Amino acid sequence: MLTQIKDLKLFELSNLQCMRKQESKLGTVLQNLDILEVWWCGNLINLVPSSASFHNLTVLEVWFCKRLKNLVVFSTAKSLVQLKEMKICVCEMMTDVVPNEGDVMEPEINFCRLKTLTLFALVSLTGFCSGNSTLKFPSLEELFVIECPNMNIFSRGVLSVPNLQEVQQSWAADVWCWDGDLNTTIQNLHYKVISFMVALILKGFKGSSVSLL
Repeated sequence: MLTQIKDLKLFELSNLQCMRKQESKLGTVLQNLDILEVWWCGNLINLVPSSASFHNLTVLEVWFCKRLKNLVVFSTAKSLVQLKEMKICVCEMMTDVVPNEGDVMEPEINFCRLKTLTLFALVSLTGFCSGNSTLKFPSLEELFVIECPNMNIFSRGVLSVPNLQEVQQSWAADVWCWDGDLNTTIQNLHYKVISFMVALILKGFKGSSVSLL
């Protein structure tokens, strides 16, 4: 019966540290999933072990998992060939979605069906992929990067997003940015955040100085 599960939603599991251990026999369950949502699992450290795969997954959402530093390893990311929508939101310790793996033999991930990617309130995020792997998003049309102040690049490797024409900076439809390519756009958004923070600091310092006179 477990292998027939298509939609799995995990809510408020405070003791959950990993969906499946390396030696668990539930791998077939994950492979057959269409939708996976994980919400308010505050002690989740690893979503799945490195051996896990999601060959049929179309929707992946992770919200309010404060201890999660990465989403999936390289090999698991390569299995997401059917994924159409990904949302990662309010995971304050996440530094990258796919971490760097120096021993990767086939340094390419093709998210061939992914149309919508949302990165929201990820205050520690520095990039989508920290390694030099080639990333391909041939179907990506919507990218939301909202409240990710430390994200200074999308990926350090070769990046292909032929159908993407803007990066949404807000949930409002008319707040977007595009500077020729995705990495440049992300870098410029980061510079704007830094400049704004510096301006606020200088303004506060100036205000303090004036108040002392």
